[in-house]
Amino acid sequence: MRGAARRTTVDELRKQGRRTVSVLNFRDVQDLIEQAVENTLKRRGLKLDGRGIHEEVRLEFLALMRERDMLRKTVEDLLHERERLAENRERLDRALTATTSEYRSAQKSEVVEEADELAALAAEVEAALRDTLADTPAETTEEAVELVNEAFARQRAVTLERAQTAHEANLHRLERRMSRLKSKLSETEEMLARAQSEPELAAIPGQPVAAGLDSADPAFETKTELLSEIFKLNVELREMLEKN
Repeated sequence: MRGAARRTTVDELRKQGRRTVSVLNFRDVQDLIEQAVENTLKRRGLKLDGRGIHEEVRLEFLALMRERDMLRKTVEDLLHERERLAENRERLDRALTATTSEYRSAQKSEVVEEADELAALAAEVEAALRDTLADTPAETTEEAVELVNEAFARQRAVTLERAQTAHEANLHRLERRMSRLKSKLSETEEMLARAQSEPELAAIPGQPVAAGLDSADPAFETKTELLSEIFKLNVELREMLEKN
């Protein structure tokens, strides 16, 4: 109540045209709350002396404040988890899109580029060889050209096989990555859906914290009514302080 009280001065009150004000000290506030609690307990048929009532209320308030803090912390953690999952979903979605695009491009790519370069080189070598052997018998020239072409053909076959193997390995790698990303994305979306469906249990500041009570508690109704009475009184007292 001290924290909620609004301070003023006699001069400020005089400026507002007030010559007299109602005064309610904090001890009076405490007595009113204790009386409200005592009346509530009496209506519920609970037999406690004044000291017992005070201690019961004190312990109840402490327990409820702890529960409120726990509920608020739970909601904060839940909100942070939602943000983290949403960020992960966006990141996974971008990664999956990029990998899928890379995979499609790889499917369309040709593996004969290096082999074609070898074929072009073989043609150049053959032309140069024929020029060099221009003065030799034709049979010798053809044998030499055939040997060179066979060597280039073997190398081209090896190059094609190596390129095809690397191409298939790359496709498999991309397929595995897409599969992992899809699995993680699906899992993240499920977790995010669960997180978004969780009720936000935190008690609203200034509102009774009955939401934090255990409905299975035998004294649930008693505690709820007690809290309701205290809350109503707290609102009335706060309004009185604001007016004065």
